[in-house]
Amino acid sequence: MWPFILTVCFGIVFMGMADLAWLTAINTTGPSFTSGTSAQVYTASLTTATIATLILASLAASRLARLESRMQAERLRDSDLVATEPEPPAPVATRVVAPPEGSEDPDGLDQILAEIGRYANGPLVEVREKPAVRMTPAAPSHSSIPTRMTEESRDRNPSRLALRRARRLVWQSVAGPLVMFLIFIAISGAMLPATGGFAQTHYQLNTGLILFLGYGWPFLVAWTLAAIAVLNIAVRIEANVPAERAPGSRSRRGS
Repeated sequence: MWPFILTVCFGIVFMGMADLAWLTAINTTGPSFTSGTSAQVYTASLTTATIATLILASLAASRLARLESRMQAERLRDSDLVATEPEPPAPVATRVVAPPEGSEDPDGLDQILAEIGRYANGPLVEVREKPAVRMTPAAPSHSSIPTRMTEESRDRNPSRLALRRARRLVWQSVAGPLVMFLIFIAISGAMLPATGGFAQTHYQLNTGLILFLGYGWPFLVAWTLAAIAVLNIAVRIEANVPAERAPGSRSRRGS
C-alpha cells in the first residue's frame, strides 16, 4: 500500500511541475538559456540519472536475490522435514495352504492300490488332488499416499506467501523513481546534441525542458530516498515471518 501511495503523491507533484514549467516557457519571447548552459544542464542530468538508475536497479536486484535465496532455503527446509518422516511399512500378503479335502485314508485304500500296481502290465497313473491355495486379502498399502507436500500446500505456507509479497514490494517501491529517471535520461539524451541550433530556434521547448529538469531533481532525489526507505521497511516486515506462524510447526515441535 505504501509504495502505491508514494507513487501517486510524487506523480501528482511531477505533473504539477511539468505544467508549471510549460506555462512559464510559453510566456518567454526569446531564448532564456544559452547553448553552453543548456549543454551543461543536459549533460549533468544525463550522467546523474544514469548513475542513479544503475544504483537503484542494483539495490532492487540484490534485494530480490536475497529473497530468492530465502525462498530456496524454505523449499529445502520443507523437503528435509518431509523426508525425515518415516513411511509406514507396506504389509505383505500372506498365503494359506489348505490341505485337500478327504486326504485321510482310514481304510488303507492307497496301500491296496499300490500292491495291485506291482502286478499290473501297464503303467499306473496316480492322480492326486492339488492342494487348494487361498489368498487372504492384504491390507490397503500406504505407498499410494503421497508423502511429500504438494506445491499447493507449500504455496499456502505463510513464510512462502510473505516472501512473495516482499518480492512484489521490491519492484513496486522502485518502479516510480526508475521510470522518472528514464524520462530524465530520454529528455537529456535527446536534447544534448541539439543544444546548438535546434534548442535556440525552439527556445520555448528548450526552456520548458530545462525548467522541468531543474524543478524535478530535488523531488526526484526525495522520491528515491523515500522509495528506498519504504523498500527496506516493507520488505523487512513482510519477509520476517515468525516460524510459529507456519502450519504444522507446533505439531512438529510437539512430536
